[in-house]
Amino acid sequence: MNRSPLYLTEADVARLVTVGDAIAVLEQAFATWHDVGTTNLTRQRAPLATGNFNLMGASYGPKGVYGLKAYFGGKAGARYHTFLYAADRGALLAMIEADLFGQLRTGAASGLATKLLANPAARTLAIIGTGKQARAQALAVCAVRPIMQVRVFGRTNERRMDFARALEAELKIETRPAHTAEACVEGADIVVTITKSAEPVCRSEWLADGVHINAAGANSADRRELDPATVLRAAVRATDDRKQSREEAAEFRDLVGAGRLSWDDVQELGDLVTGKAPGRTSLSAVTLFKSLGTSGWKTSPSPSWSIGARLRPAQDEIFSLSRSQTLSDQHFIPKASNTALAPRSLSSPGGAWYQAHLNVALPSNAAPSALAIGRY
Repeated sequence: MNRSPLYLTEADVARLVTVGDAIAVLEQAFATWHDVGTTNLTRQRAPLATGNFNLMGASYGPKGVYGLKAYFGGKAGARYHTFLYAADRGALLAMIEADLFGQLRTGAASGLATKLLANPAARTLAIIGTGKQARAQALAVCAVRPIMQVRVFGRTNERRMDFARALEAELKIETRPAHTAEACVEGADIVVTITKSAEPVCRSEWLADGVHINAAGANSADRRELDPATVLRAAVRATDDRKQSREEAAEFRDLVGAGRLSWDDVQELGDLVTGKAPGRTSLSAVTLFKSLGTSGWKTSPSPSWSIGARLRPAQDEIFSLSRSQTLSDQHFIPKASNTALAPRSLSSPGGAWYQAHLNVALPSNAAPSALAIGRY
C-alpha cells in the first residue's frame, strides 16, 4: 500500500538519530564510493539578492536510494532540507528538516577520519570554533577515541565559556576554554577547526608531532582554516571527494596552483576505508582530513533511524517503523504548517549555548536528553 512521504522535523532528528550510527553508515557509504550506482554530485551555488541557494545530490546504489540536500543561507538565517527517493520507482520516501541532520553528518565524517587516522592512544582534543557545528565534532571524535580532555577556543570569552560548560556537562569529560587558538591546540592529539574563516586559524608551529587534524569548517574556495605549512607537513592528506576538493578546498588549491602540491598527494576517505590508501604509518606523523561535505554522505540514511538503512523495502516499512517511534500522523506530508517551530524547552546543562546555537524545537514533553545527537 502506498504511503505519503515521511516528514521529519528538527526535533525528530534530535530524538531519533545517534552520532555512532552516523559514523557507521558513513563508513559503509565510503566503502562503496567508487562502485557503480554510487554517485556524488558536487555542490552547486546560486547567488540570490538575499543570500545563496545551495544544492547537492547523490545516488547510493547499495541501498537503492537517491536524494538531494537543498539549503539557503542569508542574513535572515539558514534553512536546510533533505529529500530521499526510492531508486526503483522514483517515489519520494522522506523529507527531512536537515540543520541538525547536517551537523551530525559533518561531525560523523570527522569521526570516521579520526577513527582511521588518529593515534589510537589520543587523549586530548582541541576545537577551534564554537558555532552550532562544533558540538557534533566533539561528540564524534569522543565516540572513536578515549578523550580525557577537551580544549575549546572561539572569538569571544562568553561563547568559549558557554560551549565548554555545555560539552563538559554532556560528555562528562574535562573541558577547558582557551584564551588563544595557539593555547587551544598546543600539545593536542587531535585538532578540529570548524570555522568560516577566510584566513588560517591554525598554524603548523603550534602543532605537536603525531597530531591528527580535521579541517571541517571551510567549504568554499575563499575560506582557509590551515596555513600552507600545516598541509605540507602532513604525511597523509585526505578529503571526502577529490573532485569537490578541486573546487572548494582552498588550502589544497592554493598549493597545487603554486606547484607545491599535487592532487595525487591527496587521498580520498573512501580509499582509506577500503585500505586502498595506507593511512597513518607512524606515531609521529601528522595526518589531515579536509572535510567539505559531499552529497553522498549528506543524503545517505542513518541505520538506527526510523527511515534509516531500511528505506529500501518501501514506504510500508517506513510507516511501521515510524509508528514504533510514536510519530504521529502529522509526520506524513502534505500537511499545512508542519514546519512551524514550537517553543524551545531547554533544561539541560549548558542550555544557554544550545539555545543560541542549535535551532531545534523540542515537543513540550521532550526529555532534556532529546537534545543529544548521540546518546551517551
